[in-house]
Amino acid sequence: MVSGSFSRKFDRVALRTPLRAAKTNENEGIPHSVSEELLREILRNANRGDLFMKILQEAREKGTLLQIHANPHDLEQPVIGLVRSLGDETCIVQELDWEGLPDGLTTVSIRQIRQIMQNTRHLCRIAWLQQQQLPTQVVLEEEEFAEDPLDCMISELETARDTGQLVNCRIASESDFIQALGFVHDIVDEYVQLNLLTIWGEPDGVATVRLQDIVGIYRNDRQQSVAYRLYQHRKDLYTQAEWNMPESDFSQD
Repeated sequence: MVSGSFSRKFDRVALRTPLRAAKTNENEGIPHSVSEELLREILRNANRGDLFMKILQEAREKGTLLQIHANPHDLEQPVIGLVRSLGDETCIVQELDWEGLPDGLTTVSIRQIRQIMQNTRHLCRIAWLQQQQLPTQVVLEEEEFAEDPLDCMISELETARDTGQLVNCRIASESDFIQALGFVHDIVDEYVQLNLLTIWGEPDGVATVRLQDIVGIYRNDRQQSVAYRLYQHRKDLYTQAEWNMPESDFSQD
């Protein structure tokens, strides 16, 4: 037997829930179980006007690459990929890595989304690599190596300079190592000058380094191959994203 005070208290709680339209038992004031169809309809109505939902729907239809921040504990770890499936409260994203290659599926709670980014330079680079489907390793002709060079470091730098390849120099510092990625501009006396690039192929100034401080040189690895291709196409890579921005979904008063 349910007391009257408990029944009135439960009714007040029920009225504050989204299920206030559900029928109640006249004798006990306890809501009937809600059907799955009704629950899904309630969720659809709750999300129908949501801007995040609209962005996800359009991205799925157009195949737009998104960067979704949905981890409230670490917003610096986004999900980057293509929306493959969209439910009432969740979506499935085909993730892509920094080379544009598939990197598994991730299910995201729409209610946990804090930010969605579109048409950024970072996303344009990944989308371009994904569309081109280029091999990540640069294919070189058979290369001849000097058997006994006076200095392998200088030999590698000269080879990179003469062939126009990127190198990544590992430079010793007081407490750690720093790295400089770029094209070898010149080798003069005890120094080398590099025309620097970012890992995304964007010019980033000039560095002059003492040869004796270089403790390692990397040439023709996957990261450099991607940077080189992005550098080659840098003039037209971002044009569409920067000049054809989507119209705002926010109404102006």
